[in-house]
Amino acid sequence: MKTTKTPIIEKPRYLALAGLLGALALGIAGCTIRGGGWLTSLDTGEIATFAFSGTAVETEHGDVIRGQGDYHDRFKDDPGTVTLGVHLNSTEEAIDRCIDEIGETEFEAFIDEFFSDVEDCLEEFDVTIDPEHSALAFGEYTIQSPKSALEFLNETGCFALFVADGGEPGPGAGDFFAIAFFDADEGRWYINCGIVGGGNIKVEDGGI
Repeated sequence: MKTTKTPIIEKPRYLALAGLLGALALGIAGCTIRGGGWLTSLDTGEIATFAFSGTAVETEHGDVIRGQGDYHDRFKDDPGTVTLGVHLNSTEEAIDRCIDEIGETEFEAFIDEFFSDVEDCLEEFDVTIDPEHSALAFGEYTIQSPKSALEFLNETGCFALFVADGGEPGPGAGDFFAIAFFDADEGRWYINCGIVGGGNIKVEDGGI
C-alpha cells in the first residue's frame, strides 16, 4: 500500500502569475531575514559561504522577500581551486526577469522540486524547523565567477533560497540553509543544503 508522506514544510500557495511576477505567499509582510556564515558543500565537501538580507513586502501579486545576497562555493581545479561566486537579487524587477527568462511553467516546476529537496535535506540532517522562523526567497542570480562557467551557463538565471532560524547561537541551535540555481537552457544545475556550520541566520516575524 502506498503511504502518504507528511510534509515537513508547508508549501506556500501560488498566486496569479499576472505580469510574470509569480509571487509566492510568504506570510505577513514585514518579515525580515538576514544572515551570513558557511555550510559544507554537498558537491565539493568544501566550505560554501553565504550572506543575505531581505524584508517581505506586499505587491499586487502577493508578498515577496525583497533583498540582496551573495553565495560562494569552492571547487578543486588542478593545481588549485576556483570559486563559484553568485550575486542574488530578489527585487520585484529581478523576480520578473527570472520568470520571463525561464518561463512560468519551468519556474513552478523549479520551486516544486526545490521544496521536495529541502524536505529530503531536513530529514537527512534530522532538523525540525519552526515555520514562524523560516522563509523562502527567490529571484534572479548573476554569476560573477568563474568566467569559464559562462561557457555552458547563461550569466543570469533563477534562484530559490530557504532559511530557518533555529535560535541562538546559530550553528549550535541548528540554523538551516538551502539554495538552488536554475538556468534557462541547462535547467537546475546546482543545489546545496544543510545545517549552518558557522555564522547566524535570523528570521523575524516569519512564516512560510
